[in-house]
Amino acid sequence: MNSTPTLSGEKSFVRWLDKSFSALETLINRATTERFNPLYHLGTLAIFLLLALTATGVYLTFLYRPGPDTAYASVEWISSHWFGSLMRSIHRYASDAFLVVSILHALKSLASGRFWGSRTLAWVTGWVLVVLTWFTGVLGFWLVWDRRAQWITEAFIALMKGPVAVTFLTTNIVTSTFSTFIIAEFLHVFIPLAFAILIFVHVLRLARARLLPPRWMIAFSTAGLILVALLLPFRSAPIADLDSVIPALTIDIWYLGFLIPFEKWGSTAALLGGGLILALLILLPWLARGRHSGPAYVTGSRCTGCSICSVECPYKAIEMLTRDEPGPDGSKRFARVYPDLCTGCGICVGTCATMGIELKQLPTEQVYKAGLLARVQRAAAGGHSPAVVISCQRQVSAGSLSRYLTKDGADRSNEVISCVLPCTGMADALWTAELFAAGARDIAFVSCPYDDCANREGPHWLYTRFRRHKGLLTPALHWIETAPGHAHSLVRLLDHLKSSGEEKQTVESLPEVKRRELAWPRIPAALAAFALLMILSLPVDLPASPRIAGRGDVRFVIEHHGVAMTSQAFSGVKLPENAIIDSTKIKGSQRYPVLMRVTVDGRPVLASTYEPTGLRKEGMINGFDQITLPAGLHVLEVSLNDSGGEWRSLFSQTLEISPEKFYTLVYQTETDRFELR
Repeated sequence: MNSTPTLSGEKSFVRWLDKSFSALETLINRATTERFNPLYHLGTLAIFLLLALTATGVYLTFLYRPGPDTAYASVEWISSHWFGSLMRSIHRYASDAFLVVSILHALKSLASGRFWGSRTLAWVTGWVLVVLTWFTGVLGFWLVWDRRAQWITEAFIALMKGPVAVTFLTTNIVTSTFSTFIIAEFLHVFIPLAFAILIFVHVLRLARARLLPPRWMIAFSTAGLILVALLLPFRSAPIADLDSVIPALTIDIWYLGFLIPFEKWGSTAALLGGGLILALLILLPWLARGRHSGPAYVTGSRCTGCSICSVECPYKAIEMLTRDEPGPDGSKRFARVYPDLCTGCGICVGTCATMGIELKQLPTEQVYKAGLLARVQRAAAGGHSPAVVISCQRQVSAGSLSRYLTKDGADRSNEVISCVLPCTGMADALWTAELFAAGARDIAFVSCPYDDCANREGPHWLYTRFRRHKGLLTPALHWIETAPGHAHSLVRLLDHLKSSGEEKQTVESLPEVKRRELAWPRIPAALAAFALLMILSLPVDLPASPRIAGRGDVRFVIEHHGVAMTSQAFSGVKLPENAIIDSTKIKGSQRYPVLMRVTVDGRPVLASTYEPTGLRKEGMINGFDQITLPAGLHVLEVSLNDSGGEWRSLFSQTLEISPEKFYTLVYQTETDRFELR
């Protein structure tokens, strides 16, 4: 019976997600091999795309001119030159790729169980980065001030109501919105600067964090972005016109896709739904917390203070401290494990020659000596010469060993004996010599791909140990790097070994890490990787329309100073005799709410109340409402009550409603009338 640890990967949804990713990765690996699969470098690819966005964004910022009267013209001027069009298109497609790659990176982390425990900080900051990226991208689309920007504006008018409506729907839009353009440009430029801090926090608990992808991936990504930008130069929609209805147009699904549920379900419901999904994602480390075989603990009497476990820990969970008194072997230092940072991977166990560090739930005595080694010895005593398979828990959860293990983790026969570890990096290279001496015919390590280990560095450190003991590399020792769940590679190897007898091939040593980063794929793998990176850069634009056919909208905008409640304004104040005071000019006194009533063709269709702003209800009164009417002639009457007294009719007119036009009635304080803009 195997002592199989229970990990987050055992959860059914996570296991299904991991299998789905693995199926895709296996398909890609057939063309690229495991070494050159772009899906194994999503985190570093996102950082490279951020650098590309920064470089192109700096160029565009210098040429952009904010303001509703200049923004669109400046963007069109940039696009009129081949280099400006190239920079703008790369900026747009890199932003799409950045968001897609970041989400894929998060999903892969979820699939491999890297989202809880010590990885919680990385998970939370990752989603903060995604949200900030999305918000920054929406600002970028808005700054163009085309029809897409108009739809964004109308969506936020519907959400924020009065203040935003007053800014964009007053008679002098150039003056009222210029500061808004300045603020939006500032946020679009400077929010990404905060990404550097967030990325630092994101990788804070990772030892030897890699920030850039391999050189081949940088080259292919750059070439892919340039090629997509040349083939599909990005073009603006027509200039925004807040007095006319937005026609059908295409929108970017990643950044502007929210406009569709905003239009269908309403801004408040869509925002609450999106906020709930985001909250669940951020809280996932607490809602779906998994279990592992750790934390590791140090046996003080066996620890020699060599610090190798501290160096090899992928998550900075082990620190070397100075002893108060020298140890039994004269060592002056000892290792200390921080349980909250430990992921239970066991890499530290595999590197300790004195067994001075162990996993709390999976001691070496249980998993190896009384487990794997004892089973091999029993099989040899029964006349069998078994093949030994040492695999990680992720591979077992995905079904890589299903042909050789029962559902409860027992070996199906004495021909193949398996050992399941939290990570293959927990295996000590010296185990292989003992297993061969005990009667094992072959030993096969089944690990995640080198660049896609669920514990980051398991295959790397195990390979490093074999490089330290090159005498252990024999023809009977084999290594399989494969996507979890791809059992074909192991089955083919074991079937071949069973039929080939003594004809075996020596295991191929893994190149040094530096050489891996400098390696370039062969032409078929290069073409496949390049094609995949191009696909990630391609835009996903959907045709959409915010309008209902055959109907038009009438909008009402109110910016009112309010009428002071005189009795409260003078409460406790002694005034001179015969003093004439205009209560509307008194500052600091509570205002009456403004009540508006709208009738269409003699039928009431709208009754709204707009409260004064301020803690004491003494501020401005901003209001916005909108009604949708069938096309044709309609008699529209608007009445107002702003003093708690009688109603006043401030607009009465017959309007011919057209589906292609907005009708905006703006309250004018000077004339005390609603005027059609």
